[in-house]
Amino acid sequence: MLRATTTTPNVCSRIMLNRKKAKTLVKHRLESPYRLTWPRVEKSVREEVLQKLQKSLEVLLPLKSPLTDPELVKSAKEMRGGLAVGINEVTRGIEKGQIDLLLVCLSEEPAVFTQHLISLSCLRRCHAVGLCDLSKTVAHCLGVKRVTALGFKTAEARGGHFQSLVEFVKEKTPDVQLDWLQATNGDMQPEPDPHYVKLSVEKYEYAPRSKGAKRKRKRTELNAK
Repeated sequence: MLRATTTTPNVCSRIMLNRKKAKTLVKHRLESPYRLTWPRVEKSVREEVLQKLQKSLEVLLPLKSPLTDPELVKSAKEMRGGLAVGINEVTRGIEKGQIDLLLVCLSEEPAVFTQHLISLSCLRRCHAVGLCDLSKTVAHCLGVKRVTALGFKTAEARGGHFQSLVEFVKEKTPDVQLDWLQATNGDMQPEPDPHYVKLSVEKYEYAPRSKGAKRKRKRTELNAK
């Protein structure tokens, strides 16, 4: 026997209220008070860099073909080992001081995903450049769907491969500059604060209590440095 069940108005209202209270996923991230932007690269320079980059990375194409000469595959693997592909791998490489040149695609991902690379590359003295259409130009050479960040490791780590390309890009493109850092004798140091004041800090110490004697207080003055 089938029984018809009815839902009271209170139950319906509770169901609708629970649906309205569905949790919304919220992701928090830190914002910088400074405006971080990639140095502007002229269109003619960008096209020249991308053309030379594509031509240089075409040597890695043998890795995609199973019928390629084993010697070519071995050489291509060695050259591929001198590259860091992807945001995570590039970030770790820069933090360890292993990246000599960084290229970021400005048309592939939202800026927030690569924003940290601007300050990080400057602090680690890694030449960084933002280029549009980078992913479309080199992704097929590397055998991946897209390339958001591409890092060239130090000359020692990549065995001297791509050296002419790295020097060419550095010569043609401007380096990243941060507003709160100032170059002094080739070293990046924080700009001195003109309102710096030498403070005097007072420190109080208490001597051990002795018989029939009151607690004595010692006052010492320290100069904050």
